[in-house]
Amino acid sequence: MKAFILYVILACCFLAIAVAQIPRKWPHRKELLGYLIQPKDSIFIQNRKKLESLKGRKCNDSTLVFNTKTKSLEPILIEIKFKRFEKGKHQLHLADTTYKMINNKKIIDRVFIKNRIDGERSFGNDGEIPKKEIKSIRIVWNKKILLIPKSAYKNLFELDHCAEFMPAEAYLSKTKKYLFIYLNGSIGGGIYAVKWVFDRKAYVTRIVSSNDCTESFDFLDGTAKPCEKF
Repeated sequence: MKAFILYVILACCFLAIAVAQIPRKWPHRKELLGYLIQPKDSIFIQNRKKLESLKGRKCNDSTLVFNTKTKSLEPILIEIKFKRFEKGKHQLHLADTTYKMINNKKIIDRVFIKNRIDGERSFGNDGEIPKKEIKSIRIVWNKKILLIPKSAYKNLFELDHCAEFMPAEAYLSKTKKYLFIYLNGSIGGGIYAVKWVFDRKAYVTRIVSSNDCTESFDFLDGTAKPCEKF
């Protein structure tokens, strides 16, 4: 019983330290925490500008690559491949439409965006059929291939892997135990950003934000300037 109580106390302390990385008075604090898959993921909300940035980024129509070495001379290869979205291989529930009769004519009354693909919420398509999806993610860190399940990326569409504004970024955590990868995506109004987290063995978690009134990567770091009030 004492061991359990100690475990609970330590877990609470750990979470408090993790959440404390987000400024307490930052107005988007609650929103960002709401995007976490689980509360303990808040430890991965870190100011990337204080971390080691990985260079060697290259991209073409179908591939994003970081091929570089860390400051400690560890080789890292990040390869994200993209492919054309094949509608016939997915189950789509993008929107529900209601109708009304005017002068004996059936017209559209309202459209409710659902953004459901293969039974999950989809990102980046804003009620439209996506044009691009991720084919695979491959990471080799210090000659070790990381285990990355399809669940890490299967509902993320229209990622702008060759963006000129806010291009993809990659960083090592201060402890050098984690790798962070940032990407933006959108089609129409479906703007979002994702931050993937990997350790030296496998995919750990991700944070996906659909906040569209701040600098997206800064939002994921908890450092973005507050949205303007209209």
